[in-house]
Amino acid sequence: MKEFLMISGGIFLILIALIAVTVLAIVIAVFIFLPRYLKSLPQTLEINEEAQDYVNTAILETVSDWNFHKLYDKATPQLLELSHSEESEKIIDFCRQLGKLEAYKGAVGGWQSSTEGSKEIYPKGDRKFGKITLGNYVAEADFEKAPATIKVQIIRRENQWLINSFTISTQGVITTLGMPTTLEALVETDEKKSLLEALIKVDEQKD
Repeated sequence: MKEFLMISGGIFLILIALIAVTVLAIVIAVFIFLPRYLKSLPQTLEINEEAQDYVNTAILETVSDWNFHKLYDKATPQLLELSHSEESEKIIDFCRQLGKLEAYKGAVGGWQSSTEGSKEIYPKGDRKFGKITLGNYVAEADFEKAPATIKVQIIRRENQWLINSFTISTQGVITTLGMPTTLEALVETDEKKSLLEALIKVDEQKD
């Protein structure tokens, strides 16, 4: 019985110690990370509001009278390049068949930055291409002929937002102008460009 009580007491002390260590770890984490979070929160909210406003404006300018020239004025080079294809013309004609806009319910979504926590995944070296922010937003809208879901992907470099893709889904049909991408793919592309330019610069110096 005495041995049992000793073993039980030992286990109890171990549990108390584990709980104390866990509580201490939580307190330390709160004191370290909470100030950082509170410091970045205003900027996070500002970027999200800015992105939503940009997307809402771009969508309304486009679908109110189906003027895709206004969309292309805000497009990334990748979207502009694809906009001249026959497929794009078919997509635009299809969208215009939805008729006039009757109701718009606003865009919701979120964004990713090329700096997440302490992990830096943006281009190294001189970081010529700068920080990248990628946003994906979705909006619901009602048109004369049918309701539609509109998805917009936007990219921000050097404080300038651009539209990378524009997707409309209606009655089981999905059409996309542009090519949606990922933050990792954008960073990888920039790193390759940075490396290529560095190699060209070295070759020029040799000459």
